[in-house]
Amino acid sequence: MANTGYKLPRSAVSSSESPYNNADGAWNTPENIYGAGTANITNNSWDSGELSHILKGYNFDLSAIPTNATINGVICRIVCSCTASATMNITLAQLLDVSQAKVGTNMASTPIAITPQAGATLSIGANNNNWGNSLTGAWVRDADFGVAIGVTSGTNNADVYIDSVELDVYYTDNNINVSPSTGALTITGYAPTVAATQNQNVSPSTGKLVITGYAPTVFASKEVTPATGELVITGYAPTVVVAEVPTFISGIKSLKYSLDGSPWARLATKAGLGVNTLQYSLDGSPWWGVEPSASTWTAYPLKYYTGGTWTTKPLKWHNGSIWVEKDLKKL
Repeated sequence: MANTGYKLPRSAVSSSESPYNNADGAWNTPENIYGAGTANITNNSWDSGELSHILKGYNFDLSAIPTNATINGVICRIVCSCTASATMNITLAQLLDVSQAKVGTNMASTPIAITPQAGATLSIGANNNNWGNSLTGAWVRDADFGVAIGVTSGTNNADVYIDSVELDVYYTDNNINVSPSTGALTITGYAPTVAATQNQNVSPSTGKLVITGYAPTVFASKEVTPATGELVITGYAPTVVVAEVPTFISGIKSLKYSLDGSPWARLATKAGLGVNTLQYSLDGSPWWGVEPSASTWTAYPLKYYTGGTWTTKPLKWHNGSIWVEKDLKKL
């Protein structure tokens, strides 16, 4: 909890308001409650049982209080005195609203005695007492906010003097402050706010950061080889990038194709073999070849060619469950 310290008003007035409207009880020089001298009543006709006018002090500099602050309490300090042997009492002490009207509790409903001693100080209110009002930061910062003081004389032809009227306002700052020396943001009692991009959301009740709506990006530098293993990304279909478009190359008589982008299988004429010899390779080496035979469909074994030697190998195909050996026929 913070407080403003005692502040003097910057404006004051003697106001006649029933029942504090006795013609003999007007305050002289009311502005002296924030300047040199005193506000006083020295009229010889102001006698016992009569009420003064209301002395209002307002236009306090309370700009240090944030407009959204919580006001906790107000203390009024009055320096005053009266004629020796006289009886004088403060019988009105109320705060002013933004139209200078008296509001809330009269804190002097039980009379507060003014002593003849010069410079005597009276304290009214407390740091946890708002004088019966729901004060706000905006209210106490208003130029018309202030305090109203009324006096009742207990002695004929007695004088009363008020040297000063001050207010000390206690409040709680509800703003969030950053420490300039460290750059650290300290938040007490408030849900954290996270500044983020890409729709990153914070759950205010838990302070938990949740990122939704964005799939992870997978970067790979190696190809997936179906013959030796399988890359599985749960929840996301892998993307296969084909490096070259299957095509027939004139003069080389080769056909390249791929089921999934890798590896490449080739059908081509290998140097040293007949132009009608069908050859292929899964990875560029070794080459497999099929030689032509008769003009009718005949079974012909698949031969494996290395170093100029043909080796007969059976041709197998996969039916989805097992490998089955089949003859390759050439018309």
